[in-house]
Amino acid sequence: MKYKLYASLDGLLAPETITKLTGESVKYVRCLPMEGGFSGSSLLRIEASGEKSARRFVLKRMALQDWIMDASNDQDCRSVTLWQSGLLDRLQPTIRHAILGCAYDGDEWALLMDDVGATLLPELPYSADQIYFLLDALATLHATFWEAPELTDSELGLCTSEGILQTFTPTTGRRFADVSSPIPKLLAKGWPLLQELVAPDVVDVLDRLYTDFQPLCKALARYPMTLVHSDFRGPNLGIAWQPSPQTILFDWQLAGYSAATIDLTWFYSTPNVLFSPVTLDDATEYYRQRLAEQLGMRFNHDWWQPLLALGQLVNVLRRACLKAHSAVHHADEANRIMDRKVLDIYSEQVRAAVQWL
Repeated sequence: MKYKLYASLDGLLAPETITKLTGESVKYVRCLPMEGGFSGSSLLRIEASGEKSARRFVLKRMALQDWIMDASNDQDCRSVTLWQSGLLDRLQPTIRHAILGCAYDGDEWALLMDDVGATLLPELPYSADQIYFLLDALATLHATFWEAPELTDSELGLCTSEGILQTFTPTTGRRFADVSSPIPKLLAKGWPLLQELVAPDVVDVLDRLYTDFQPLCKALARYPMTLVHSDFRGPNLGIAWQPSPQTILFDWQLAGYSAATIDLTWFYSTPNVLFSPVTLDDATEYYRQRLAEQLGMRFNHDWWQPLLALGQLVNVLRRACLKAHSAVHHADEANRIMDRKVLDIYSEQVRAAVQWL
């Protein structure tokens, strides 16, 4: 591994450690509470000050009790192992991961990151420029690690296709129904609603795959694999325009070795993109062109359509239960109507993907 872990949280947050990591003299360090931690992880805001300057950081603490770590079989904290290996550094300068150092005390992992709050995008529809910029970064991520054999190293502990799928299922929802995050409860409650909202042929396909993901995993394995972030969406993304344009991408908790289109379809299923001025067809085509440009002769047009269809199917399996719950229970009628339309799109995507299984 390229980077070493500190043996304790105190060691990571010591003034001399932060001085070493940043190259700026630090005399005092203060920890403050911070909201967040979707998976059950906890966040702290770190303020480090010296004689002439002050900086802020974010500390993320994670343990095996975090429901996403447990559900995705993350035994070694892949957010840490990816950073520790140095692989994330290959994405610079296009993509910045913002991690400065990590610690593990035998029970809990801690990631010290630059506070990139100023770069985060607002919870509004993205502009066309923002979408195309983020799609450029996504294509770079996938092209950089296209069929990279080092990603299969067991020390990295990356998610398999099955692990990515397993995290957002009705079974997982029931298993973690008592955690503080609302997501598992919505998954469990959304599945019976989904069965009422979509046609029986679609329910049958989804039910069979929720029971056994192997047909889908085997189909995905016929096509090239790459590093996928698996949660490429608003809360994990930022754009820094100065001193040079750069995408900020963090929270690699679900990072895996799988099909690139898993990231693509997850990204453009978020409200930031759905309600943007860029159509999904235009976003898909732009990404395809950018990926093809970067891969050159390694891009095979024959596998694009099945890879896209299978990526859409993965997205449906991960999102449909949540959408079904929202389509029935969202407080706003316009949102309920929109979510039902999305479920209609999902149904067509399921039917289109079946031929590739």
